[in-house]
Amino acid sequence: MATLPTDLLHIVQIGGDEIWLHGPDALIFDRQPVHVFVLEPDTGQAPAALILTTQAEPGNPECHRASPPVRYLDRSYETEQLAFIPRDQIERIRENINEAEDVLMDTLWGENHALDVESGVFCVWRYQSRIAWLTLRQRHPRLPDSGWLHAPARSGVCLFA
Repeated sequence: MATLPTDLLHIVQIGGDEIWLHGPDALIFDRQPVHVFVLEPDTGQAPAALILTTQAEPGNPECHRASPPVRYLDRSYETEQLAFIPRDQIERIRENINEAEDVLMDTLWGENHALDVESGVFCVWRYQSRIAWLTLRQRHPRLPDSGWLHAPARSGVCLFA
């Protein structure tokens, strides 16, 4: 788990040799801080889901998913890595978006997900084995098949890989 002292997170996505920031995908919360909970598969692969919430406990991912509207992130299926950029860091990233890639690479070296303590940016790899995903779906059958999907809510959001 990570705690981010912000109420707004922008999402930088990396896929192949491209990096992009899609403003409408920013996550707005009703208060601070935002807690990031990681739903891990049994195999130690990349996370199957992230729960970002202002609540002290993650709650049930299916509950977050049931909160309409549900939409896919821009270019969801091309995304290999995500960086959640707090409000106080976004201007620096907008000036040089490649800096987000540097943070991702440094933070995720040898990790599936991690918090860059210096900047407060939470980073995550998307890919995991299909076996890990199927194992997790057996425990949570209502999870979607694939794609970065989020169900926005003012107090919480769940992202499924």
